[in-house]
Amino acid sequence: MLSAGPAQVIAKKGSDEVKIEVSVKKSKSFTVAYFFVQDAGAKSTRSTYTAADTDTWIKGLNDVFGKQANIWFSKTKEKNGVFVLPVPQMPEIIGPEAAKTLNAAATEVNKSGDIKIFLAGAKITSQDSAHASHVNGFYHEIGR
Repeated sequence: MLSAGPAQVIAKKGSDEVKIEVSVKKSKSFTVAYFFVQDAGAKSTRSTYTAADTDTWIKGLNDVFGKQANIWFSKTKEKNGVFVLPVPQMPEIIGPEAAKTLNAAATEVNKSGDIKIFLAGAKITSQDSAHASHVNGFYHEIGR
């Protein structure tokens, strides 16, 4: 982790020198819970991704946001941050109303995640008309 406060970056080449004033912001951490949506009675989840993929996603978030903005991510401790979420009578295409159902079901399973990410298959739509359908079935709900 980076220490918060002002700093100076100095680049030198021969007798040339350039100084840049920077400020490192106070570290901020978020926990992430991944929910793999499963239709009631199904043997597998809707997503083609697996629990093993989530470690790579957390690493990618930290590689970008940790080093650039001092924002860090980790999976929730319970079940290593990965949950299968069986939801009865979930429509094939998940939009705003179904998203409320997903969030309520996820909260019953895990209350500790700051960020909830739902993997619900290829057919998922935005909560507003300003965005196209979400590619690969990602939908997220930020808890704070």
